[in-house]
Amino acid sequence: LKEAPELKENVTAPYAQALEGLGLKLEDKQPKKAIRLLAKATELNPESIEANFHLGVIYVEAKQYPKAIKRYEKVIQLDPQYADAYFNLGYIYAVTKKYDKAEEAYKHVVDLAPPYLDEALFNLAMVQKRLGKKDECIENLKRAVIVNPKNKLAKKYLKKLSGK
Repeated sequence: LKEAPELKENVTAPYAQALEGLGLKLEDKQPKKAIRLLAKATELNPESIEANFHLGVIYVEAKQYPKAIKRYEKVIQLDPQYADAYFNLGYIYAVTKKYDKAEEAYKHVVDLAPPYLDEALFNLAMVQKRLGKKDECIENLKRAVIVNPKNKLAKKYLKKLSGK
C-alpha cells in the first residue's frame, strides 16, 4: 500500500475480513491478540457487526464494561434486531447494578423473541425483583416456564416468589 496507495480501496475490505476471521479464531485462547486484530478490523470496516460484537464479548470477559457497552451499542446501531447485543448489555447493566438499564435491555430481547427467550424472561424477572417489581417479576417467570417448561431455575424462583 505504501508503494501503490491507489490499491487501498481494493484491499481494505478483504484485509478487514481476514483480520476479523483471525481475531474470531483467537478470541478464546489469545484474547489480547484478538482484541488487536478485531479493533483493526473495525477501524478498517466500522460496519462489521461480528467484529464489534466479538470485541464486546472479549471486553465483558475482561470486565472492561464501558468498552463492551460501546461495542454492543455500535452493533445495535448497525442492526437493531441483534438480540444477543441487547442480552449482553442487560448482563453488563445487571452486574454493575444499573437495574433500570438492565430491565430496558432485557425487554428489548424479549420483544425480539430469540431462541433463548426463556433465559431473557428469567433475567428480566431477576432484574425486576431487584427493582422491587414483584408482580412483573412473577409474571415474567411464568412466561419463562411457559416458553420452556424445562427451565428449572425459572420454576424454582416462581415457586419461591409466588408460593405456588
